[in-house]
Amino acid sequence: MNKKFGFIKPAIDAHTLGITSVSELLLECGYEVVVGDERLSKALNDYRSSIKRQIILDWIIEQQLDGFGISYRLDHDDAIHMVGYFVEALKAAQLWFYQGGPVEQMYFAGLEPTCQIIKKQHHGLVTTFSGGESPKETLLKFNVPEHLIPQTILKHERYDELLHRFGEQIIHANEYVYYPNNQDVSYPDFGSRNDHLMKRLEAYRKLNKLPLTRAHVGPYRSSISRQEALDEFYLWIKELAQVQQLDVLSMGTSQLSQSAFGEAWGQRINGGGVPINSIAEFEKAYELSRP
Repeated sequence: MNKKFGFIKPAIDAHTLGITSVSELLLECGYEVVVGDERLSKALNDYRSSIKRQIILDWIIEQQLDGFGISYRLDHDDAIHMVGYFVEALKAAQLWFYQGGPVEQMYFAGLEPTCQIIKKQHHGLVTTFSGGESPKETLLKFNVPEHLIPQTILKHERYDELLHRFGEQIIHANEYVYYPNNQDVSYPDFGSRNDHLMKRLEAYRKLNKLPLTRAHVGPYRSSISRQEALDEFYLWIKELAQVQQLDVLSMGTSQLSQSAFGEAWGQRINGGGVPINSIAEFEKAYELSRP
């Protein structure tokens, strides 16, 4: 066996749970795993630079990786280009196994539409993960023999399958379509600036309408401008407010919104959510969300 996997993500992407979870699963099965450090993550930010790509290629050579994986859950177009650059970089450096190099397979974890395109573009060279895989499914995608998968993982797998079937039954029954909206909910301060989560919970409890409904929303695409992303976000909020199905709207804000709010962003790399950068923009979102 003695296979060795290496995983890396761009520094701009704050999502770490996927790499951590996959690493733990593979370690449990007896494989060796290394995760790229901050220097490598920063290099991946600038994947279009041949100098920065070489830093990562040197790491792959130094570690003699059998499998090399990238995790990136922010911008769709950026992810596709990133994977493409490294498929070709591995080929140019003759690091693919079929060329006599160490790398048998490349892996990508990201959003489902991105995974579908990457899978089609690279014809088996890249195995993709969109986040919905069970632990067993994940390990099988890494070609881990089933007899090496610990019984604790297989036991949880059976429980997860039961939950999945239960969820499918709810969806196929189509009953959620008839779930009532919030038009019949009314109490002092409903939808006003004085409204509060505790007030909503108490009102719903009395009407037997729990649980509250929440959605996490925030568009980002590198192919559109910041203002276009804001306009799209405002349109989504307005539509969600009109159907009156949500109690809580959670804003999925961009990386720079979280780390450099109110600053001049210039050409800094961004991604991961709606690029809000002022109190006025937050205020507009709030006003559009009123019932």
